[in-house]
Amino acid sequence: MKSTMKFFHIFITIAYYFIASFTVNAANIASTSSGGNWNSPSTWNGNSVPTVHDDVTINGNVSITANAICKKVTINSGKILSFAPGGYSLTISSNQWATVFENNGTFSAGDGRVVFTSTATGFTVSGTVAFNHVELNNVSQMNFGSGSTINGTIRLNNNSKIIGHPNYGTNAILEVNQTISISTNYYLWGSTGSQVPPNIVIVGGTVTAQQTVNILKTLTVNNGATLDLARSCTRLKSGFQSFNIQGSANMGGMVVESGVTWNLNSNMILSNLTIQNNAVVNAGSFVLQLIYNTTGTCGSTGRIIKLEGNGQFNAGTSTLVVNTSSNGNASFEVAVTIKNLVAAGGTISESNPTFS
Repeated sequence: MKSTMKFFHIFITIAYYFIASFTVNAANIASTSSGGNWNSPSTWNGNSVPTVHDDVTINGNVSITANAICKKVTINSGKILSFAPGGYSLTISSNQWATVFENNGTFSAGDGRVVFTSTATGFTVSGTVAFNHVELNNVSQMNFGSGSTINGTIRLNNNSKIIGHPNYGTNAILEVNQTISISTNYYLWGSTGSQVPPNIVIVGGTVTAQQTVNILKTLTVNNGATLDLARSCTRLKSGFQSFNIQGSANMGGMVVESGVTWNLNSNMILSNLTIQNNAVVNAGSFVLQLIYNTTGTCGSTGRIIKLEGNGQFNAGTSTLVVNTSSNGNASFEVAVTIKNLVAAGGTISESNPTFS
């Protein structure tokens, strides 16, 4: 009995000191009114550089001159948090659903990177924040609020999702480096206005989605990565430049919007193709594989290639490989002229094309 009680008292003592130690390590740290460099102890009240356990308040101007880490950042009114040149990172790591970046003053991103890291919880950004580079690691629901802008690159890793999209600068890049399957929820890229990233890169993994995907400038699929939009609608918007498909990609139903010219620079897989008035598709010498399905049709049900108004499909020496076996019959518009056709499955019904 005595040995049992002794063991119990030892256990309680150890637990007490463990909890006490954790409590001491989890602090609210504010910069002094004179501020300074983040990694300098004299910058902070208590002469202690913030750690991963600490909530940080910027109460005097602070410059990040080396990689830094904390649990939360609040920038007070009239104060500045800035990155010095050098490509440094600020990692914000928390396991609690919370507002982890709150800007009531000024944030100067420079060439820095803000890394949000979690264990499958959600984060929120508050205030007006112009980020340069951002990285999300295992953040299950990221809400950038209405005042955030990404001017550089944002990368999504390890099942990260965005539920409140940032605005994107003119040449901003969204990188997806994870395997994820989503349906109609826009958890990767925004769908309207400035919340649509100009450039999208599938860095690694397999991304599967069923939704409208707007391509403003470029879409890249890296070698070894997969993008499956077979049940989606991809729209090439004004300003579209090119695809760079090094891995595997099925773009689903494709709409080339009015005024856009798409010059194929690689073999492509679609469900079907709609070319709007005054839009042009130059197929060159590539293979255009059309695996027709009624889900990813972008509204042109029954048409493999549909021309609207003065839309043009220039076949060049390309080959069209058509398979309609999944969803029955489909046809070309009468005005479509093609060079080579391979019927790989199903039936190509009435309104067959002209061969050049």
